[in-house]
Amino acid sequence: MGNIMKLKLKRTPLSHKTILLSIAFAAAGSAYAGFQYAPRDLVFGFRVDGGGPSELTINAGQVSIFYSLPIGQTITVSNVAPSLLTTTFGILANLDWSAAADVRTTGDVNYPLQTQWVTSPRTTLNTQTDPWPTRSQFTQANSNSKIDGIAGSADQGAVSYGSQVPSGPTNTTTAVVIPGGLSPYAYSYFMGNGNYNNQFPGNVEVLTSSMFVEDGQPVRADLYQLKPSSPNGVGTYLGYFELKTNGVMTYTSGPSSAPVVPRPSITGVTRAGSTTTVGFTTVNGAQYSLRYTNSAGLNAPVSTWPVAGSPVVGTGSPNSINDVTGDAQRFYSISAH
Repeated sequence: MGNIMKLKLKRTPLSHKTILLSIAFAAAGSAYAGFQYAPRDLVFGFRVDGGGPSELTINAGQVSIFYSLPIGQTITVSNVAPSLLTTTFGILANLDWSAAADVRTTGDVNYPLQTQWVTSPRTTLNTQTDPWPTRSQFTQANSNSKIDGIAGSADQGAVSYGSQVPSGPTNTTTAVVIPGGLSPYAYSYFMGNGNYNNQFPGNVEVLTSSMFVEDGQPVRADLYQLKPSSPNGVGTYLGYFELKTNGVMTYTSGPSSAPVVPRPSITGVTRAGSTTTVGFTTVNGAQYSLRYTNSAGLNAPVSTWPVAGSPVVGTGSPNSINDVTGDAQRFYSISAH
């Protein structure tokens, strides 16, 4: 909140109106010009998984920028600046993020009241997710109120917070850093456990791994358009966002143009001293990483296992990666993308 100053005024017959006008002018001039939002802007939210000292809200512009692209075209989401992500979070591991927009006014025959555009996280890089269901206007209004809350209104969200702190590198018209969990301004306050505080039928957030940069593998989220309907239907797939390990965010319209990389096969494992060599099949142009765990980690997803050695690029011929370790036992898997 801004500073509150209590003024004690003397009643003087000639200056009473002048004093009131001066106070009103000073109050208006003290407001900060920070984060801005307009209806149907697509807004990103970023936070540290499990909670952190800072969260980040970014306005990517009108959602029409994304649903109007020709199929197959890729653009960089320039407002999601890598320098802003690293300034806010340091490293890009263990980050939850999503993007959404909505229609909260009547009068548009193409996109009726309570239409929403929402992300869906991919669990496999090159596999499109199942579409979100479309629901009634009344039901979608509940999650849209949370989407609007993230961006902000008169007394909530990013707009409200941005109007109370000085503008600068962490409070611009398109991005604002907010103290983590600071209700009712923070992204987390409206997102809850990834489903807009239980107002949406699933988790809309992507999670980067604990070894996101080391893995060298981006993460993707599909974008769906959900026009309200009764009975329920299915959303329309528009394209996907991709967050690269260097912090660059892109959007590709339409089906994924990237080829599906076949699952590699481990062809052999040898041990010489403290060096284990794992051989595997490759295809040209794909990138391969050697992941490992101990017996306690076998129940965890392979995508969360640490990476050993250095990733290699496939040539179509068999290749191998070395792991130097003193552990008595390790389990290995080759990941490809």
